[in-house]
Amino acid sequence: MESGDVDNYFMLDMEGAQEEGEEELEQPQEGQDGEAEADLGWAVDTAADTRDVAADVGDTDFEEYAADLEAQAQLQMEAEVDAQAELALAEEDARAQELAQEAAAVAAAFGVEDELPNFAMEFAPENGTPVHMQHEALDFEAAGEAEPGEEEAPEQADTEEVAEGDAEMQEDEADRADEAGDSAAVSLQPSRKRSRDAAFAEAQELLATITPAALLGKLRRLDPMTGIDEYYLVEVEGQKELEGQALAEDFQLTRDFYSAQALENSLVSMRAAVQRVQSRVKIPENSSMIEVLPGRIFLGDAAAARNIPAILQNKIQKVINCSPQTVRDTGQGFYGPGVEYLELWHDDFEDYCILCDFDVAWSFAYSDDSSGPVLVHCEAGVNRSCALAIAMRMRILLETSQSSDPEMLFKSSWCHVAARKQRVLTTTGFQRQLLLFARMGCCWFPTLDMVWRTVQERHMAQFRALAEDTAKQIVCANSDFPPGTWWRAIVFIRDATMRGEKKIEGGYDLSTDSKRNTAENRVRGYATSAMPKLVAAAKAGPTPAASAMSEKQRLEPGGLCLG
Repeated sequence: MESGDVDNYFMLDMEGAQEEGEEELEQPQEGQDGEAEADLGWAVDTAADTRDVAADVGDTDFEEYAADLEAQAQLQMEAEVDAQAELALAEEDARAQELAQEAAAVAAAFGVEDELPNFAMEFAPENGTPVHMQHEALDFEAAGEAEPGEEEAPEQADTEEVAEGDAEMQEDEADRADEAGDSAAVSLQPSRKRSRDAAFAEAQELLATITPAALLGKLRRLDPMTGIDEYYLVEVEGQKELEGQALAEDFQLTRDFYSAQALENSLVSMRAAVQRVQSRVKIPENSSMIEVLPGRIFLGDAAAARNIPAILQNKIQKVINCSPQTVRDTGQGFYGPGVEYLELWHDDFEDYCILCDFDVAWSFAYSDDSSGPVLVHCEAGVNRSCALAIAMRMRILLETSQSSDPEMLFKSSWCHVAARKQRVLTTTGFQRQLLLFARMGCCWFPTLDMVWRTVQERHMAQFRALAEDTAKQIVCANSDFPPGTWWRAIVFIRDATMRGEKKIEGGYDLSTDSKRNTAENRVRGYATSAMPKLVAAAKAGPTPAASAMSEKQRLEPGGLCLG
């Protein structure tokens, strides 16, 4: 074969291959990638054969020319392979965006949008979809920044647009390779693919643990009757395990998705909604008793608890006093045989677990299948009794299937009360507990006591336990107290030292043995100085109202009335 014949033969076929390639770029993308790669492979092989023929006939100049054509064809083929990989990557990104939308609904429900990984797995159908996910917005932006020069994948990849972009990218890559004389076009970065795989694996593990069913399953492994004092001794940082129970695992799970910060993020919009409700409604100033759930739950203050005509008019059958420390002149004898009475020694501090006695209150109100009205009250009817009444309302609505979305369940209940009372649920710690209560299916576990609190509130809770235990030792050792008056004195000492500690710089800090001993000495000093007045008040005061819990039960470690 002559040199000119070889030249004409090769160039004719190469031009034909280029024309076919141009026509194929105008065709739909589907099925084109494989054909384009085959054509480029054929071009490389043909150029190599031509170079060999030129070498055989001794045409050195054409041999070099054929070698250049072979290199160009090789670059184009590598660029095509990389372009196809980029297209697949773009499709994966689009799929990741769709999957991330589902993960965003879960993240929004749990208030952890900032903690969501860069990519998310598909929500497992067998786990079911939480009802509150159906009411969350599905807007999502993947966490993390894009690499320099890299555009984010669209939320829904359009096949034709991706094909056109792929073709343009292929041409640009080939041009740059020709100009620079590189041996290969820009290739994919393997580290990016590995990081994506790791992100998907992380997201799969993440979403598999945050379903309410999974969380409830772990929490129910713990004994609900375990002494609350034991939980106060467990530092979240230390993650101590109780015997036979992986408490550290439960703390990790609950802290990640039900932490104080996560709850606070969700409460921002709810607080704004409550303010809007109160700004639009003219609320009577003398609303001492309101209906939280028509015919079922009434909320009131101390004046409402003493208003016998109103109690009879509303046919109230049971009364729950959440502040017997201050509302001391009521009780079973005050209401008579037609009304049952219960005392819950609650306190109005940010760290106080207002729901620790919820099961006691619920059993008292509805254990006998009674549907009669219940009055829940404290001193002002703003926080303690309000929180308990809202919790009872949510449980009833959930059990009667009137509401199943936890966010709306709490928000609607809060707004319902806010539209009828001027000051409602101002203690932020109670707000977080009620939102967590709704998300837990209107159930409460001692494990949760360490979850909803902030760091400062955890310190307050530890000091509360110390003050209470110290007060028990001092009061119970004093034989001058009349029977049945110990608990009132213990609560008085505990609460008074809690308020005094708030005024001390570095108060509630028990981080070292020295600070713990100093705090205990302060409690003992106050208790000793207050003891004469407490004994005199106990002897002169009215007989404490009957309580559903005996004095012995309240004084036992882990008694249900301990905060």
